[in-house]
Amino acid sequence: MNPLLGDGETRVLKASRFKWAVLLFAGAVFTMVGVLIFFAAPGGRVGGIVVFVFFGLCAAVAAIQLVFRSTLTLTTGGFMFTGLGRRVTRRWKDIDSFVVVRTSALSGLVGIRLSVSPEQTSNVRRAAKAIAGYDGGALPDTYGMTAVELTALMNDWRNRYANQP
Repeated sequence: MNPLLGDGETRVLKASRFKWAVLLFAGAVFTMVGVLIFFAAPGGRVGGIVVFVFFGLCAAVAAIQLVFRSTLTLTTGGFMFTGLGRRVTRRWKDIDSFVVVRTSALSGLVGIRLSVSPEQTSNVRRAAKAIAGYDGGALPDTYGMTAVELTALMNDWRNRYANQP
């Protein structure tokens, strides 16, 4: 475990395998539709290739997520999330807040607002915060919760542990 994450209370959340299995199945089905469009639709070669490539990539990402399951580890010192072979660690004191980011009418993500002064922030990061409402990226999954529930949980942990040494 990363030393930034502390030694006290720990909570580990894991991404839903069911969600990624459904996305893998849907991606595979639409990838096959792309093949059918390529061979069966008159003048559909370009469309078939686009559908095949896009949904093939979606299926590949879902397969990777099934094998290498994303996790979110919360500790008294900070949090760490993994996904697609990437590991990100942040300390609670470096976070201003977590916000719900709507990606559609039915789903959303948790955006991260960093607690850095405007002098330390690049123009790109300031623009991102002004447009999207957050500047520190977003959690890659909601770990079986709604975005609202996970945002409340993350803000609760940040409020409890941000002022610890």
